This record gives sequence, structure tokens and C-alpha cells, in this order.
Amino acid sequence: MNNPPKLARKILEWFAGAAFVEDLLGDLDELFFIHLKTKSTIVAKLLYWRGVLSLLFSYALKKRKEKATASPYSNTISLGLLQNYFKVAVRSLYQHKYFSILNAFGLAVGMSVSLLLLSLISYVQTYDDFHTNRENIYTIISERTEGVEQASWASAPHVLTDKLKENPGVKEVVQINSAFREEVKLPQGLIPLRGYYVEPNFLEVFTYEITQGNARLALSQPQHIIITESAARKIFNSTNVLGKVLELANGDLMEVGAVMKDHPINSHFSFELLVSFASLPPAQTSLSDQWMHFDFQYVYVLLRDRPTITEFQTYLDKISAENYKDLPVKVAFEAQHLNDIALGPDLRRAIGPKWEASGIIVFAIIAAMILLPACFNYTNISIARALKRAKEIGLRKTLGGVRHQIFFQFITETVVITFVAFLGALLLFYFTRSEFQKMLVASNALDLSLTVRMATYFLLFALGTGLIAGLFPALFFGRLNPIQALKNKAHKGASAMRVRKVLTVFQFVLSFGFILTLVVFSKQYRYSLNFNFGFTKENIVNVTLQGTQAQQVKNEFSKLASVQAMAMSSQVMGLGYNNTWIKDLAGDSTEVAQMFVDGNYIPLFGLTLLAGTNFPEETATTEKFIIVNEEFVKSDGVAVADAIGKTYRVEDQDLQVIGVVKNFHFAPLRYPIKKFFLSQQSGKIFIRTPESKHRRCLCYVY
Repeated sequence: MNNPPKLARKILEWFAGAAFVEDLLGDLDELFFIHLKTKSTIVAKLLYWRGVLSLLFSYALKKRKEKATASPYSNTISLGLLQNYFKVAVRSLYQHKYFSILNAFGLAVGMSVSLLLLSLISYVQTYDDFHTNRENIYTIISERTEGVEQASWASAPHVLTDKLKENPGVKEVVQINSAFREEVKLPQGLIPLRGYYVEPNFLEVFTYEITQGNARLALSQPQHIIITESAARKIFNSTNVLGKVLELANGDLMEVGAVMKDHPINSHFSFELLVSFASLPPAQTSLSDQWMHFDFQYVYVLLRDRPTITEFQTYLDKISAENYKDLPVKVAFEAQHLNDIALGPDLRRAIGPKWEASGIIVFAIIAAMILLPACFNYTNISIARALKRAKEIGLRKTLGGVRHQIFFQFITETVVITFVAFLGALLLFYFTRSEFQKMLVASNALDLSLTVRMATYFLLFALGTGLIAGLFPALFFGRLNPIQALKNKAHKGASAMRVRKVLTVFQFVLSFGFILTLVVFSKQYRYSLNFNFGFTKENIVNVTLQGTQAQQVKNEFSKLASVQAMAMSSQVMGLGYNNTWIKDLAGDSTEVAQMFVDGNYIPLFGLTLLAGTNFPEETATTEKFIIVNEEFVKSDGVAVADAIGKTYRVEDQDLQVIGVVKNFHFAPLRYPIKKFFLSQQSGKIFIRTPESKHRRCLCYVY
């Protein structure tokens, strides 16, 4: 084609920047067509390229660029210009009050939900941040595989600590046992206390402030404890309790060896007492050399240098391979950083509150589905106002305004209205914060008060929302042709109409998606409430005995007209269980879930007996019987009826199957039903009441 080379023109325009070069391009084009009359097309284009290259390094173009830079219409954004943008934005929003109020309200509602999410994220990120050594602290979690069943545990076997101490990259290894479940005897009754058995080096790894006593000495001696100030006030009405003795419900005496300040609530540890590891009951210490014992045992390590984590993980893999090769269960150990515990996956036997990342992501999606329609609504309304703003933009461009100035003007306008909406969202946040916190699990481990970190997140979020909402209107108005704008034809362009349609459709898609999500969540919630767990759960009250004699409690409750039936168990149905190892006659071992109950448990919860009978009346031989579930029988490969009378060995005791119950969910729904049996013993009492008297019974019990 006999036209000047387009690439050469674009290079000159790009290099010139804001400098005016239309006259230079005109001269080059004129010379190009003159050369075409006497020379070939190739020669004419080469001469055009030579002219462009000579201009790129010419003094004339350099001066033009300097002049353009010094121009008040250049690319430089001065403070005065920003102030002008702000004033114009405020005046424009004030002039169009209804437009401003409508958009501010929509953005405020959408932003308020996001502020709740940001407040949660900003606080959860501070979990365990108060520990001085936090960068190098890891806990050991266990990935257990038995057959086709896989489970992740927060606990690890006690015997692992000896192996870890042999690693030169490990500075400290500390064990924590969460089996402390005791009550303190006081004149007014029994008071339950939360605590852990810990080793003497616990406070060398974790940071807590000791106000009285010698912490290491206290944790080195049997029957000694460190007590928090709040627990000291609860028990002794004073914090000067050094040397005082606590009498536990089981008869043990514990001497206060040190006093510490209450720990911050943003911690996965939650305790009132730290008990010396030397005070651990014999039932726990007897299992310390077993690689198969995981219950209540947690292992933390302090590494010498964080980059050694890769080598340390390799060391853990080696330990797993060496010690589980001949065992029926395969275990892989993994190092989990201290700051990843609160936001990590929900592990079995986990201590402290959990804020799983998956749940936060779902919440973030919901917040985005509320906020984005508000942003697109602002975009659509802004473009719909193109008719009213077109002449303004055309006049500005005619008087010398350039595209980036128009762009920044509209971005500023959007940011201003977004910050107005942010104030409204902040007000809604303060009104809804407490109710939102009550809806969350472990709400007592949250503090959503405004902090510097949270305020920073909020401001960045408001700025980001303003940029998202105003980006397209700013680009749209910045590209308006001044001639078309002055003729009121800016809003009639095919591209503008097409973009508006796309944005409108996308806004409807988001809104529909949000409504659909709400419907799905609502149905899922109703489904979970009405799900058939395999047992009756309505009008049943759970009461923890806390050391009180079971028969005494049953006698008192039996006097209430609102109590229809009572039963005893060691766990809350549907929430947890204990694990134990069971052997068949062939000597094969397998891990089984168990729960201790009494003879009233099965009829109270409406469990279905498929074969056999319920537990007999309490006799000296009662503990020799168990009732198993369908999964137990299925895994043994026998018929339900044939399971009756079979004998298994549990902890050096022979247990005979007396009955088989239909499968039911004895653990949370996210866990599959596994082998399970019921044995007789008490720990918690369950009361069934008529629906009409349920509230009255609750008032009496609590």
C-alpha cells in the first residue's frame, strides 16, 4: 500500500509523549507522497523512517517535550490539581444528591458485610503472635492411615519427643498433655478448671508473664501448678496465692508454685492452670512408649533456624518410615507452623478454636456477591448519566483537558463517594458486630474491636472498592470525543451501549447467583437441622456431672415431673468419642471408637437394636458386655446375627458382644461412620423432657 508506515508514526507519537507533533507528522507525510512521484514505494518508506529516526534525536523534539512537561496540562499530578479534583468531585456529588445517596447506600450495605469479614481475618491473623519465638515454633501433626480410612490428628505420640531431641536443628522439644479434667473443692462446691500438663521448658518456648514464683521449678516438681491471676481470684479471691494448696475432687493436692498473668484470648491455648508433667496420672505415663497412643498428647518444637524446616520435615518422614513399617496403622508426621494452627484445617483432637480457611473463603465469596452488584450498579448509573456529563467533558477537553485528567477526576469522584459509603458501612459494622460475633464458633476467643491493623485493612478496602467501582466510568468518560460530547452524541455510540448491556447482564448474573447461593445455603442449613443422625435428639438435656455421684444426681432429677427418662454416657452424642484398640480371637488388632453408657442409653436416644439385647441390669459382670454397630460387624465379615456372642479383647479384658445396633452418627457429620461399640460406664447424664416442659427443666438444671 502507498501509505506512510504506521509503525514509524506510532513510535514517534509514543516517544513524543504529551508533546505536540501533529505538524511534524504532517510534514513527513507530505514528503512521503512527493518521494512517491519520483522514487519507488520502498525507497519512499525508507526515507520516511530516516526522517522519523532523525526527529527522535533532534533538539526540536527535545524542547517540545520539555515544554509539554512544564505545561499545566501535562501528565504531572500536583497537589493543587488533586485538591481541585476533590473540590469538583464534592460539588458534583452535592449537585446530584439523589444519585450520590443511592450509590452511597448501596455501597455501604455491600461494604458492611466485607468489613465484618475483614475484622475477622485481621484478628485471626494475630493468633499466637505474642510469643517471642513464634517464627521458629512448630507443632507436630499426624496423618494416620488405617486401611482405606485416613485422618489428620493434631496430636502425636509421646515417644516421638525422644527422637526429635536427637535432631541438631531442634533447640527445644516440649510436650503438652490435655488430659487435665479436674474440679477444685471449695466450700460452695466444685469448680471446674481448664489446664494442661506441661514440661518444665514450656515457658522457654512460649511467652507468658510470670508475676510470682519460679516457673521452671514449679513445673519440675510433682503436684505443683502455675495458676493464672483470674483463676486465683476465682478460687482464693486474691492473686497472692504463692504456696497455697488446691484440693481436687479426686483427692489430689496441688501446690501453687507460680502465678502468671492471664494469657491473651488470641491463642490456640486456653487454660487456667499449668500442671507439672511429673503430676501426670499413671494411666497416661504407662502409654508413653507406645507409637500407637495419640490421645491428649501434643508435641511442639522450637527450631534453631526457620530455613531448616525442609530438612526437619525430611527427618520426620524418616522417623515415620522407621517406626511404623511393622504396625497396622501408617502415620506420617508433619510440621505445622504456630501461626498456621488457627487458620489451618480442622484436625482431630485439636485444641483451641479453629477458623478454617475454607470457611473464610466461602464467607468472602458471599461478601463479594453482595459488594460487586453495588459496584456495578454505580458503574451503570454513572454511564447512564453520560448525557448530562457529556457537555461538561467536551468543554473540559476543548479547553485543553487531556484524557488522564478526566480519568483522575472521575476516579476521585468515585473514591469520595466510596469513603462516604465507608462511613455508613462503618456505622453498620458497629451495630452488627456483636451479633455477627455471636454467630461464630468460639466467639469468646474473638475481639473485633478496632485496631491499627484492622483500620489499615478497612481503609485499603475502601480505596480498592472506589477504584473498582470508578475504573470503568473513568475510562469511559476519559475516552469521549469532545466534538461528539458537545453534540450530545456520546451516549449513543454502539460500543457504549454494548458495554452498558454487558455490565447490566453481569450485574443481574451476580444478583441471581447471590439469591441462588442464599437458597442453597438455606436448604443446606435446613437439611442439616433435619438430618437423620440415627438417634433422637429433640428435648434432651446434657448435664456434666463434674465429680458428683451419678446415683445422687439421678435421684434428684427423678423427683422432677418434667423429666421423662435419664441415661448416662461418657461423651455427647454426635460430637465425639474415645479410641481404643481391640483384638479378635485370631489376635488381629484394629482401632475402634467407643463410648461408655448405661442401660438406659439405647432407649433414651432411640437407637435401633438389629440383633441381641440391651445391657442387662447392673451386676458385677456388666462391664464384660459390649454392643457394636453395623460397621463393626461388616468389617469383621460376619452376619449381624452371627456377631452375638463373639468375644474381643480390649485392654487386657475380654468383652462379649451382646447386641448390634443400626449405624448412627456418633461423631460430627464430616467424619464417616466407623467401627464403634458401647460399653457400660458413666460420665455425663442425659435427660429427656416433654417439649412443653423443656424450658422449665433447663431452668432447674442450670
